[in-house]
Amino acid sequence: MLAYFEDLDKLSSFWLVSITNLFGSSQFAKKKLRPLIFRLVGFSIGNSTSIAKGLRIFLPRRRLKIGKHVNIKSNCFFDNCDMITIGDFSHIGAHANFISEIREQWHYFPDLRVISNNSIEIAENVWIGSYVTLIAGIKIGYGAIIENGSIVTKDVLPNAVIAGAPAQLIRFVDDSNQSHQVAQIHSLSSMKVCPKTDHSDEATT
Repeated sequence: MLAYFEDLDKLSSFWLVSITNLFGSSQFAKKKLRPLIFRLVGFSIGNSTSIAKGLRIFLPRRRLKIGKHVNIKSNCFFDNCDMITIGDFSHIGAHANFISEIREQWHYFPDLRVISNNSIEIAENVWIGSYVTLIAGIKIGYGAIIENGSIVTKDVLPNAVIAGAPAQLIRFVDDSNQSHQVAQIHSLSSMKVCPKTDHSDEATT
């Protein structure tokens, strides 16, 4: 009897999430309203997070955790085969794909596939460009920048700028500059601006 109710819950959850993906991600729902719709069906999404149209999320709901002040652009995909975590104040570009499942095909046994699931962890203040694919089992460090079209297959150090397929390290950015860039992306009213130094009174030689 218990197994029956568990299957019923899975079935109802599937249809519930399907309807949520259909209406919650449609162009008719407002950008600020979409996170509320996803929260109502059990997804963990922080305050002041915005979601553009076309977001697709799979079950189970407990495997997705999105922080606060996160900006998710249109047509992103989260497979939720393993835990996917996105830190506060991060930016996810359009058509980004989070793939937490890996399927490996054996050469001698083409019909036999090994499936492994690994989590994807995004730290705070991370900027992910459009058409980026993140592969299972990676961690993106604080303040990292992933350029458009990159395929990320390994961990990314904090404040690193990476690009390519597979993505490679390009350079590092200063922590204070990166925080300023992320603040501009989200148009935060609390953004701190460093005061200009007045050198007019300094002695000249």
